[in-house]
Amino acid sequence: MKPVLSLRRGLLLLVVLAAACSTGNVGGDDTPPIPGEVDARAMQQVDCVPSCNSAQLCCDIAGTSACINGAGDMNNCGSCGNRCDLDQADSCGGGLCKCGFSPSCTGDSTCCPLAGCKNLMTDPANCGECGHACGAGAVCTGGECTCGGSICGAGEACCGGDCVSTTTDEQNCGACGTVCSGMASACNGGICGCAGGGGACPTGMGVLAMCCSTGCIDVCADPMNCGGCGAACAIPGDMCVFGTCFFSGGGSPNPACIGLMP
Repeated sequence: MKPVLSLRRGLLLLVVLAAACSTGNVGGDDTPPIPGEVDARAMQQVDCVPSCNSAQLCCDIAGTSACINGAGDMNNCGSCGNRCDLDQADSCGGGLCKCGFSPSCTGDSTCCPLAGCKNLMTDPANCGECGHACGAGAVCTGGECTCGGSICGAGEACCGGDCVSTTTDEQNCGACGTVCSGMASACNGGICGCAGGGGACPTGMGVLAMCCSTGCIDVCADPMNCGGCGAACAIPGDMCVFGTCFFSGGGSPNPACIGLMP
């Protein structure tokens, strides 16, 4: 009978030990995680050598355990494997994905450097992409800068609700509202000048501007157009003074040039 009694006692001991292990009475921490919080034991590994400090996470990086700064790592922000979305965040701070100094962007917003969370479909300062600003008068619609419902082409600006070429429009030459008038009534490459071409007319004391074949010329000082268009000085290198050739002579100073002097 004694062998049978010993067998029963052995079986009873095994049952007690199994119950103790299942209830966590033999070693380990079986405290259930707080609802809504990340269970640190689930994201921590136990094979980081040397062990991580209290401010670090032990994460599996490409099959190798490594200690990670979870407070600032964009790929493991706050927990192992929690990657910050680069479209909605530009940093990891305090274990949270952030855009600048604010929380990570949400919904249709994109994190733009130095600007924060912006909707690229409607923001005229960041239209279609961060930093792409629409010109004056234009609005951002569906990520495109539009003017009166149209998309302006290269060299055009939105002036008064219409797309105009600021390189040729006499009413908006170079910029909206810049009107060419008088002798310089044409817009050439965004600069008011003569109808035949050329750049801006010279201005200043004693200057008499005229529209010549090469553009707007000061005939009081140009040796190729001295006193009038096409009146070139006969001697190479001669100077044009008050509308007459200094060395070539052959005439008096242009009265119009003299009249422009104080």
